[in-house]
Amino acid sequence: MALFEIDVECFLGISHCGCVTAENHGTVDLSDEDVNLLVALIRDKGTDNVEELSLMDSFPDIYEKLYDAYSKIADEAVNDKWYWEGYYSGDIEYDMDELMDFCKMEYDFEFNCNEDDFMDEAGEIDGDAILFAERNAFSEWLEPFLKSLSYEERASIFEEYMNMELCEYGAEEGSYEIKIPREIVELANTK
Repeated sequence: MALFEIDVECFLGISHCGCVTAENHGTVDLSDEDVNLLVALIRDKGTDNVEELSLMDSFPDIYEKLYDAYSKIADEAVNDKWYWEGYYSGDIEYDMDELMDFCKMEYDFEFNCNEDDFMDEAGEIDGDAILFAERNAFSEWLEPFLKSLSYEERASIFEEYMNMELCEYGAEEGSYEIKIPREIVELANTK
């Protein structure tokens, strides 16, 4: 068994800005026998198009492996697209302090400041100004942090702490093509 890289681009429709797509990459696990069969099939038929190779009918086990892998990464791509749309729109309401506390405990968010920089005119520490500065620092930290997470971790934070719920979107909402991994196609094209 070997893992092969795959990429998916889901076409979701057209907006005033043009085509709306969601992209993702992942892997599919194929046995040596699967790979050898695909290489021979591509060479024999002269194409790497899954439909033209009749994989669904002729080799349903291989087709199912490809279908399952593509469906998973396509679902993640579409869902992640809508999570980010919600995040960037600014229309979602969530408790920033709760999320910030969670990120302090579970991840590496840390806010350090020089309290002398937050003295008011009376010489007292301005707690509101420190909180405002901490929230600004957290807002700047949050997006790159979320992008660094795996899809599953990011989705969990979007759902649990940012009150985002998706209405069972997923890959059925868009269209995408199931393809044979590039590495196998290249192997078939080298004789």
